[in-house]
Amino acid sequence: MRKVLWAVSTIGTGHVHRSLCVSQELARLVGDLDIIFVSGSSAFEALKAEGVKCLDALVPVKVPVRDGYLDMTSLARDWAAKENANAGFFFQLVNHYQPCLVVADELPSLSAVARSLDVPSALVTDFLFVETTRPFWQNLKFNLLLTLLGPLFLPLARHGYQSIDKIILTDYVEHLPGSWRAWAERYVRAVGPIVRPLQGNVDARAELGLDRGRRLIVVSVGGSAAGAYLANAVIEAYPQIEAAVPQAAMLMVLGPAIPVEMLPPIGHPGIIVRQLVPDLVDYLAAGDLAICCSGHSTLHEIALRAHVPAITCPIANHWEQLSNARRAQEIGFAKMIERQLLTPSRLAQEAVEILVNQSLRERMAAATYSVRESDGARQAARTLASLLDGRERTYAEELVAPHVSL
Repeated sequence: MRKVLWAVSTIGTGHVHRSLCVSQELARLVGDLDIIFVSGSSAFEALKAEGVKCLDALVPVKVPVRDGYLDMTSLARDWAAKENANAGFFFQLVNHYQPCLVVADELPSLSAVARSLDVPSALVTDFLFVETTRPFWQNLKFNLLLTLLGPLFLPLARHGYQSIDKIILTDYVEHLPGSWRAWAERYVRAVGPIVRPLQGNVDARAELGLDRGRRLIVVSVGGSAAGAYLANAVIEAYPQIEAAVPQAAMLMVLGPAIPVEMLPPIGHPGIIVRQLVPDLVDYLAAGDLAICCSGHSTLHEIALRAHVPAITCPIANHWEQLSNARRAQEIGFAKMIERQLLTPSRLAQEAVEILVNQSLRERMAAATYSVRESDGARQAARTLASLLDGRERTYAEELVAPHVSL
């Protein structure tokens, strides 16, 4: 049985779910694989909950978010330090397991280590590099560093990426900064978003004890502790929502990193709190409204699987979340509330407007169907299969005709 070593970023759980989707497709396509996952922190907890073989061995990257505001400079510094610290461990890991293939989800140091040991490797990522000429919103220090050092880093970054056998981008090339697109079309396999399928084996309303007349709001605050600001705002907003929409109920999914004890007391029977739920996509699809930060995976699951309207509250100074939220709002299936404007009253106002206005809710839900589907998990699995075979496979693409890109 061939071994595959699969390392997953410790930041959040979106990386976990897309890695599991691709690994399942790869196992169906190739068979006889022994896949060993390695991660840490909340990502490891999510992997363990799925029952896969996994190691809790990576030093977690700290995501310095305070009350919804990200310190990007500290994040970049800590990420670089942890990548350097993990590199030595990756050498030991690859030498110990002797895998036929290494997959690194947002961990380029592992791909570099595998390449140096002549083991086929693939990097899975949803971004390559930020646009250094674009203002970084309110983080002036980080914006200055990008402006001064970005032109020096760009060629170095591209040279490093080119040493990896395969770069799998879980997005579309047109979403990259303009300075990267021509290069990416040559060196990157852009497979589009990777999202979990609907399982169809969960009656979410019945499991939550809700009858069909209730309006269900599903709140997902992400897989790290960074989303605590949104959980707090939602708890404070709920009484105002319930006053305007008495039949409103709320499921708040905290993820593995936010214990209930961190939150203010929840004195409302209409708020149901879960740490983790099986098949979160099914719960989103059962709802009338989704409220989330603006993670890449969560928004695509809302658009491509749940088909419900959304309210997004992106982390301030988080360039990727801000970009995701703006795209969703432009397409029409989400309303964005920036962190600086997020208050319980504003959140309640937006939620009530969607819940009571059926035509608005229907228009927003309909807009999700224009988001471009890519069958990204299968395409990524085929790319990995070509590395296992030691040759380039060719497949007929099975894509839905492109519409709007999220």
